[in-house]
Amino acid sequence: WQNQQQLKRATDGQVESQSTFYGVVQEDPSRYRKDMGRPIDSMRSEIHVDTATSAERLDGGEWGPVTVPANVVYEEEHEMYGTPTVPGVLDLKVLNELSSFAPFRVSFTPDSPSSMTVSPTEGVMEKRDSLKTTDLVVRFNPSEYGIPVIGELVFETEDFKKVFKVVGMTAHHD
Repeated sequence: WQNQQQLKRATDGQVESQSTFYGVVQEDPSRYRKDMGRPIDSMRSEIHVDTATSAERLDGGEWGPVTVPANVVYEEEHEMYGTPTVPGVLDLKVLNELSSFAPFRVSFTPDSPSSMTVSPTEGVMEKRDSLKTTDLVVRFNPSEYGIPVIGELVFETEDFKKVFKVVGMTAHHD
């Protein structure tokens, strides 16, 4: 909701500064009221997330530490196999839950093994209506053979958080 309000304020400023709006000269921009159905969503579609490079929150807040609630329900659980010479690779697709663009960040929790990494670590999600997913690449690169390790991958926006359980295993363990 905060994302939508921030984008609305930005687009409202753009509309009022334009002298024409869909080919109609605006003599008095204040005559357009909220209840008259201004096409704000169509103006938002002009934002290109491909050029966005930062996951700066739209509400101006800080992300804070990466945490997982004690009663977490995992979005998905995955197993990966890797060796010290051949890393395991997992592709994850995340669909936006909202009908607005959403800055995001993604990382493993601090207690997850350092042999697990994810990319990208931040960006901006497309609107849900586009059905375009945010594609993540998770890598498991163990330094030695051993017992399975568990990592918790946290994908969060200002409005929702998804947690994935990732189990990294080597081809064999002692």
